[in-house]
Amino acid sequence: MKDILVSICCLTYNHEKYIRQCIESFLLQETNFSFEILIHDDASKDGTVNIIREYEKNYPDLIKPIYQSVNQYSQGVRPSFKYNFPRAKGKYIAMCEGDDYWTDPKKLQKQVDFLEKNTEYVLCGHHVGRDIDGEIKFPTALHFKSFDQSEICINHIPTLSAVFKNKIKHYPEDISTIPYGDFFMWVTLGAYGKFAILPEIMANYRVHEAGMWSGESQIMRLKNSIKSRTVAAKYISESKDLTFKDIKKRAKKGLKLAIKSTKVNDAFFFLKVLFASKHG
Repeated sequence: MKDILVSICCLTYNHEKYIRQCIESFLLQETNFSFEILIHDDASKDGTVNIIREYEKNYPDLIKPIYQSVNQYSQGVRPSFKYNFPRAKGKYIAMCEGDDYWTDPKKLQKQVDFLEKNTEYVLCGHHVGRDIDGEIKFPTALHFKSFDQSEICINHIPTLSAVFKNKIKHYPEDISTIPYGDFFMWVTLGAYGKFAILPEIMANYRVHEAGMWSGESQIMRLKNSIKSRTVAAKYISESKDLTFKDIKKRAKKGLKLAIKSTKVNDAFFFLKVLFASKHG
């Protein structure tokens, strides 16, 4: 068996209606490299586990699940950081939660080809559709985007679209307090390179009341966003991978962009980075 190049990391909880389509979209990937499918089920109470076990039995060398008996998220644990990322063998990590799904069988191949050819990039994403009760709404403006850590506030990276270098091996102790781990991942990865968004739609994000994001109130989103950005700012400001000059330069640029774009949460983040830095 070839060395694994990509680790697909999937979190699932009570996704009985959706998990089959999600896993099938992984299995349909056409690649010239090997990949693994790491699934973490967070003590689902419906039939999700039975479906995952069915696929595990049929693809024992490919699908590697973890089944929890106690819900980890409710205990303050972030499963991606504790259970999936540490066991990922791939040079790259791809993410997709159990209620979302990929639509292009060449998705992984296209993104890995881009990252292998353009080594200055640390992450490659793409545009996604929105699945609302089976009705798919697609974005209309499909453009290639290239940006860095300071421009994260004006560029959205859909989590289910991301393929990124498996570079981060150590996480802060308070990582469990981060509700939105994707923002933390993106700004941290920004220390290692640039981001790209390909001008294609290769996955669908499912909108439903039980979804982690779509099911939250605006107030809760704001609280969780601030909490996530506080931990991320602390981690970036103490990063040993960046010089004080780099941190200051990117934070100032990011602050200006956030203010110009009226992104209050992101302005808060870059301010925290500037004032929390222990370098210099």
